[in-house]
Amino acid sequence: MRVVIELVLLALIFFIAVQLCKKKIFIMLMSLIGYYLFSDYILFMAGYDIGELALGKMYVEIIFLLLFFTAVINYMQRVRSRRDKSINLYELLFIGVMIFLPVLLMVLGAVNNGLANSINGWRAIFLPIVLVELILFIGAAEVSSDRFWNRVVFFVIYLSLFNSVYAIFQYITYSGYVFDSWRYDLLLDAREVVGGERGNLNEHFLKYQIERNENLRSSGFMVSALTFGYFTALALVFSLRQLLTTVIPIKSLFWLLISICLLGGVYVSQVRTALIISALGLGLFFWIGLFKPRPNIILAVSLLSPLVVVAGSLFFASYLDPSSQGRIVQYSDLLNNFSPLGYGLGSYLGQFDSYYIHIFMTLGLFAFIPLGYFVIKLKGLISVASYDNDDGLLRVVLALSMVLFTVFFVQHIASSLYYFCSILFITGIVRKKIGAVS
Repeated sequence: MRVVIELVLLALIFFIAVQLCKKKIFIMLMSLIGYYLFSDYILFMAGYDIGELALGKMYVEIIFLLLFFTAVINYMQRVRSRRDKSINLYELLFIGVMIFLPVLLMVLGAVNNGLANSINGWRAIFLPIVLVELILFIGAAEVSSDRFWNRVVFFVIYLSLFNSVYAIFQYITYSGYVFDSWRYDLLLDAREVVGGERGNLNEHFLKYQIERNENLRSSGFMVSALTFGYFTALALVFSLRQLLTTVIPIKSLFWLLISICLLGGVYVSQVRTALIISALGLGLFFWIGLFKPRPNIILAVSLLSPLVVVAGSLFFASYLDPSSQGRIVQYSDLLNNFSPLGYGLGSYLGQFDSYYIHIFMTLGLFAFIPLGYFVIKLKGLISVASYDNDDGLLRVVLALSMVLFTVFFVQHIASSLYYFCSILFITGIVRKKIGAVS
């Protein structure tokens, strides 16, 4: 089976390389999303080890290299073809802040935490950002069309639907023993890599990844119920947008059935944050459409909503369950142990429940690099929405982008498929609307 996987991926990489020469990115983008979703299950069943250096485990990195060298060649061609050969300010800032500075941070992290851990830290936080920017740069003409983004949205919905059906089947047929789940052995191996010998592992924490209150935290083909829940919630909001904007009865029924299946996927994941993403995303979708708030209001709601969550958590701390109370303790640890320069990429792999805590503990004040990126992209999306008359795709992406800043507070989503897709949509929709760098 391993040989088949390697040959298929090798053929796919060759085909994608040809497509990139033609500045076509759709197949490559779909392959990345599919790999993020199915690779956990397929590679585990094929016998790949955690951290193994093999083509099957390094597909994303190989695609990154293809994109990087293709982008360099395309950029040099663009510079030669224009009269002004100088690099504009945005290009200079992006190359310096989003490429060279993270690489420098990775080198510093390697000194403190080892090269492998530092690379994994970079892959989690920065690689999805750079991937998206390279994809959109190479496929600038393709991403400017409505058809391209409709195909991406439909692919996300249908892929999530397929995974949700399997997850629901897992939930229904669960035997009640965590050891019977394929995820148990894979999670155990992953925890060994991070935590050492099996005897040093927290067995209760390991079981909690698979079940809650004796019910399976289902995840379909993904190893993590959390990442499954986030991605399914994202697809659910897109599906509900299709349902709400469709006027043909038979299509309405079609999207209603899909939305019900995706809602079932969110439920069987047993991930409360996924329910928050779904509810807030839909609520903000209506809020933007009905009240058409000013850009400053949208930005303020997005950035201040985590503070509301903080205040609510502190005020109602006695009513929170142990999992939620643990997040408050982690923020206390951040305040007590914060270092302006951070502890280096790779220092807290697999730790902390909050993206904010993870990046500030890891990067220190350099955490404002990824955070600043998201704020800039959100502002670009808001500026487009402020004069755009379409209340469909852009509005739902804007709603999901606003939710993202609250999700950062309660969940560590770096390296997940939800993280990658959020960056893709928040950045890509602006490119589609204005045909320029946001």
